Amino acid sequence: MRVKVINSRADLEALGSAAGQEQAPKHIEQIQQLNPHLDVKNIKKGTVVLVPDAPGERDTETRSVQGDAFADLRSQVDTALEASRARVRRGYGALNDSAKEVTAVLKSAAVKRALEAQPDLKEQAEAATRVFKQDAADAKAAEQTLKEIGDRFEQELEALAKLLG
Repeated sequence: MRVKVINSRADLEALGSAAGQEQAPKHIEQIQQLNPHLDVKNIKKGTVVLVPDAPGERDTETRSVQGDAFADLRSQVDTALEASRARVRRGYGALNDSAKEVTAVLKSAAVKRALEAQPDLKEQAEAATRVFKQDAADAKAAEQTLKEIGDRFEQELEALAKLLG
């Protein structure tokens, strides 16, 4: 479906002719259904008319009802999802840097001796290592979830675009 702004006095037959001679009656009927408020005998300049898509009609004569809404929405969601993915990557990077620092300290000779001498301390160090591994897995899962959200959004947007024509 498209929107046409009438630039000069017109009648329904003139609008219907955009579909060609063979399709004109069907096109006129569709225009009437889409515009029940329209005085079909006297369409005034400036009137906004909904018209069905017609093969061969030039895009300069009409514009899509949805306009650039889908492109704008797609752009906004893509930007938001990329920003979210970037935050996840930065957060994971910070966690990874911390894990490397802690691991380096835990591997030092002095800390190894302290860990061996105190079982509670060794258990805490092992728990910290497990937390770092879980954080890495969570970050990867979050990034995958964001990718799936983006993919699903694209599918839904395409289905909506087809529905609206």
